[in-house]
Amino acid sequence: MRASVIGAGGIGSGIGAYLARAGHEVTLVFKHKDEASAVRANGLHVTGVQTFAVQVNVVEWPDPIPPSDLLVVAVKTYDTREALRSALGTSVKMALSAQNGLQKEEMLAEFFGQGRVIGAVMQVTATNQGKGNIFNPDVSLSHIGELDGRPSLRIRELAHILTEAGILTEPTSEIRSIEWTKTCQWIATSLLSVMSGYPYSLIFSTDWLSPLFVEIVRECAAVACADGAHIVETPSLFVNRLIDSPTDKACAWLQEKGRHLAAAWGARYKASMLLDVERRSKTEFDDVVGYVLRKARERKIETPALDFAIRQARNHVGSRLGIDG
Repeated sequence: MRASVIGAGGIGSGIGAYLARAGHEVTLVFKHKDEASAVRANGLHVTGVQTFAVQVNVVEWPDPIPPSDLLVVAVKTYDTREALRSALGTSVKMALSAQNGLQKEEMLAEFFGQGRVIGAVMQVTATNQGKGNIFNPDVSLSHIGELDGRPSLRIRELAHILTEAGILTEPTSEIRSIEWTKTCQWIATSLLSVMSGYPYSLIFSTDWLSPLFVEIVRECAAVACADGAHIVETPSLFVNRLIDSPTDKACAWLQEKGRHLAAAWGARYKASMLLDVERRSKTEFDDVVGYVLRKARERKIETPALDFAIRQARNHVGSRLGIDG
């Protein structure tokens, strides 16, 4: 399979590395010249759940990608339209987004048409540590599905290819609900990480943060349900456990989850939004959090915990989200 991955951060590089190791022809598209030069010379070096090194083809955007059976978009949401210039005029059979948020497939459909776009929630946890070094502490169950929920041969075949490459993937008819579930979890984790400066494990295990995490998740879940989705459980998406339980039991479960993560990952793995803040980079705050907040306002759903977290985090990310109601 010929695969192109636009976005050479942790997730994009991780997906590209696994596909290349399985023998697929992978082109990785870089935004930064120095990173591109390092990977062109030395390849990708992955550590974490597995340790291996692979070579990939390297392109610097907006230079064009080669014709591709699969295009994976893994840039930050605000860079999507600019990054996709690398795919203009190129034959792409299937396109999926490994990004955060709920508008990602809409942007892909603008470029490729809805028929070539696949819904996806990719659960490759990875951080780009520079010069082609990728820290990959976890590969959990990913899901792909047709946007209209119907079963299809291409979904089954692609799930098999990804799984054979080491990215365990299942077909689903509920991709929108899984995307909403991930977004609920991502928003709570991202906002509290920026507020506190804590890594993943401490966000979950700290007693003053866990009740706020639970309330944010519940409010986002209410918005998801009003939008026609429902909250599901997967190996890496656990927020359904926090919705119906009494708050004290939900917090206790979350804190235990944090202690397990600390034992497995240590204290060094941080949410991507916190890393962006520490690097003084632009964040996905307005794109991802703003989408859910707008949906809540449209549906007249009160979100006091989410509003509080937005107020605490927005100065760190340079946003005015929520200031005008």
